[in-house]
Amino acid sequence: MQNFFLYLDDILGKGLPWYVIAQFLIYSSATIVPIVIPLAILLGSIMTFGTLAENFELTAMKSSGLSLIKIMQPMFFIVLLTAGVEFFFLNNVWPVSNLNLRTLIWDITKKKPTLNITNNVFYNGMVGVSIRVDKNDPETNHLEGVLLYFNSEKEPGNNKVIRAKSGSMVQSEDNRAMILTLYDGYEYLDSQDKRKPRKVDNTYEFLRSDFDTLLIRIDLSSLDFNKTDEELFSQYYEMLNMKQLSFMEDSLKLTYVKRVNDYGVYLNKNIFLLKKIGNSKDDNKDTLVFKTGIQKSLSKTIYAKDPIPEESFYAFMDTTDRTKIIKIAKNLTRNTRNYLNRSEEEFKSRRNYINRYRIEWHRKIMLSFVCIVLFFIGAPLGAIIRKGGFGFPVVFSIIFFLIFHIVTTSGEKMVKQNVTPAFFGMWLGVIVLIPFSLFLTYKAINDSSILEKDFYKQFLNPIVRLFRRKKNTDESTSTES
Repeated sequence: MQNFFLYLDDILGKGLPWYVIAQFLIYSSATIVPIVIPLAILLGSIMTFGTLAENFELTAMKSSGLSLIKIMQPMFFIVLLTAGVEFFFLNNVWPVSNLNLRTLIWDITKKKPTLNITNNVFYNGMVGVSIRVDKNDPETNHLEGVLLYFNSEKEPGNNKVIRAKSGSMVQSEDNRAMILTLYDGYEYLDSQDKRKPRKVDNTYEFLRSDFDTLLIRIDLSSLDFNKTDEELFSQYYEMLNMKQLSFMEDSLKLTYVKRVNDYGVYLNKNIFLLKKIGNSKDDNKDTLVFKTGIQKSLSKTIYAKDPIPEESFYAFMDTTDRTKIIKIAKNLTRNTRNYLNRSEEEFKSRRNYINRYRIEWHRKIMLSFVCIVLFFIGAPLGAIIRKGGFGFPVVFSIIFFLIFHIVTTSGEKMVKQNVTPAFFGMWLGVIVLIPFSLFLTYKAINDSSILEKDFYKQFLNPIVRLFRRKKNTDESTSTES
């Protein structure tokens, strides 16, 4: 429903068939299954063991010699099976569902609204023509006061205009064209074909013709719902399984390394300025080797008998060469700065794109493994709180699931911003939950009463007695007064 309302403006008024809406809702539902299964395991385990403990069935099993771990074994195997199904769904079904959903959304947003002509309002839903009518009778398809503007990519602008007093509008049998029959009108044509020569007075030809009856066929193919080729989105990271993600990540990394190497070669070849002491002609002379294009501009290598200070290497030149080299240096510096900025943005974008594939690769394993972790939180928690139903179990499920969801979302955001590696960011939520699972399992095995009211009463009772004693003392003092 969230996806449905998100694209509600794109869906309404387009005459979509019911099965398209159904496909949209089914694909949208499939995309939330991976996050629902861990929550269901957490809630189900809390409710199951909470009900067993509330009805003293857990106590009976323990008194017969069964440990909590032994009691949890049947459900643990079910959770393992569910985690395997979760992984299969994430690796095989979820990418296909995302691909179909993305393709369907693209088709819906690109589809034009259905033909619905309103009185005295221009309708621009058809390609190459705009139509306005004074009166439209949908029952008889009769039109009055028809005005048509034609335009095309070759001749932009309203170069052809048709006015008619009345007419009729019907769709062809295949519903791919609209047939307009117009009566008693005029056709205006402003010829602005650039291939034709202008007149002497720099004008174009303008043609006007009248008609009693005119038949026009307008293409309605733009109103059809056409299925987009899925290859358009098939390389997106959300539409790939783990094998495809690894292949795409390797390809992107190779491209990234190649671009970095090309970047280094460009810097060494065109930007860096080096100073060499001595040369093959005369070892007593210093040579400045320019790698910024300045040497080509001066068309000579500069030699000096005395060592040239690096901070004023152009001080020995004349005014013309000095001005020329400063101008060249400024242009090269500006171009180099722009190149470095563009390269930095490019490398950042490439790293972010590679991280997206790493995120999806780890997500498939992480969401499967978290089912096991949440089970070892839910089962011990249910045994401790000893409450079944939809009371405490729902509250604790929401708390732990929100912790997992918020931490995982924050870790994923850090990966996207290149703050942390993909493994740590995507598994951060699991890392946070594992201590809770170990602590609760340990407490449940040892029959801890950490979540029972009596456990906290023993800490609160001394404080309550202290306040009561103070209150009684104050009352007695006021009575004596």
